[in-house]
Amino acid sequence: MGNPANQVAIPNLTHRQKLAVARVTGAAAKAALRAAFGKQNSGKDSHNAVSRRRAMSHRIKMPKALSMPDSKLYHREAFESSDPMSLMHQAWQTTPASSNLLAPRGYGYYDAFETNPMSAMTHMSIGPATPIVAKTTCGGGASGPNGLIDTGASRDAQLLIIQPTAGVTQAVLHRISSNVGTDLISIVAYNSPQLADDPPQEVIPTRCSVRIGNFTSRLNQGGIVRVLRMTTGVALDPNYTDNHTLAAFMEGIREHRRTRQYKGSQLDEDMQKNCIVADQSRALLFKNFAENVSSDLVPWLATGNPPVPPSPATQTSPFTLQLYDPSFTPIAILFEPFVNVMPGSGGPVGNTYQVVVQSQFLAHYKQGSMLANMAISPASDPNTLSKHRDHEERKGSALEKVMTGVRNVGKFAWKHRQDFGALVPLLV
Repeated sequence: MGNPANQVAIPNLTHRQKLAVARVTGAAAKAALRAAFGKQNSGKDSHNAVSRRRAMSHRIKMPKALSMPDSKLYHREAFESSDPMSLMHQAWQTTPASSNLLAPRGYGYYDAFETNPMSAMTHMSIGPATPIVAKTTCGGGASGPNGLIDTGASRDAQLLIIQPTAGVTQAVLHRISSNVGTDLISIVAYNSPQLADDPPQEVIPTRCSVRIGNFTSRLNQGGIVRVLRMTTGVALDPNYTDNHTLAAFMEGIREHRRTRQYKGSQLDEDMQKNCIVADQSRALLFKNFAENVSSDLVPWLATGNPPVPPSPATQTSPFTLQLYDPSFTPIAILFEPFVNVMPGSGGPVGNTYQVVVQSQFLAHYKQGSMLANMAISPASDPNTLSKHRDHEERKGSALEKVMTGVRNVGKFAWKHRQDFGALVPLLV
């Protein structure tokens, strides 16, 4: 050990800094390192600034969060205990893929109702595209009252299938048309008015969610609704599918081990289900919007032995084509027939369900158009995206309850939560 009288005094340095200086050879090097440590400790370099920012982040009042892989899920209580500036700071520290600040109730990345479309990301980089949202209300016409699906409108089960489609139709209700098994089925297609009024040239789906609620008087609620998030496609073309084929498919949904069954009374409060990626390669491929294909060019529509190709006079819709080869998991909702006769009601009463679909896409528009000029370069992170998908996949086909109201919960922050989220893609 050296003589303590010969050691140079190093004021304002930590013990580890003193050891680091002692290990350096040469007086000039020691002096330079000592000066660097002194500047660092005085708060004049980035190291100290980082420490100050970390200290500031601990002073942001955020409640206890739920856990999820690589993310922080904040409930609506987060908005109650935080002022707008604190929430702004919190948004700056998050990314669209890992934060659920955009969906405070915890439905996660694939929640198309609460997440901002700009937060969508892809497995690989796809270049600039415009994030868009399409809303579709299912009901009306032969399926029941306007905006509702009626279980008393048919004596047979009715099958509603939802998927994010590169076309105006986002959901189709399939029904058995008659007692004759060889008769063609009937359908009711539900279209998004936003996509019909301002169609893009091509799209990639990024999210799709459905909400369902029973709007029948509680006294008359009943029947059974079955839900299955499908992992494979199915051939259901109204120009060629007969009643026997549809009935067999409905029975397959009833018997599937992942199908979830709900009573009509259980859907008294709105419930939600999210689609997830079914085929990652197709989820990266831009599809031409509203592109019909001549049916004779679709090989899997051929029937008989030997197979007879369909007539070129018919067209196969984008919904039918993409239901056979889905990029996102279609959601099948099977409404079993049900009517209830109550004293004084005047006749049979079915159950009426409101079903709302919300789809999100990354779209290409005509060059120079306003929506084309709003294109962004979405983030791409396969690892993070896979974790979100795995988290959603573990929920299976079960529905989740939807929050119906917010009382005394940071009104300003809650009302402007989308605005906070919209800042994220611009800052990261």
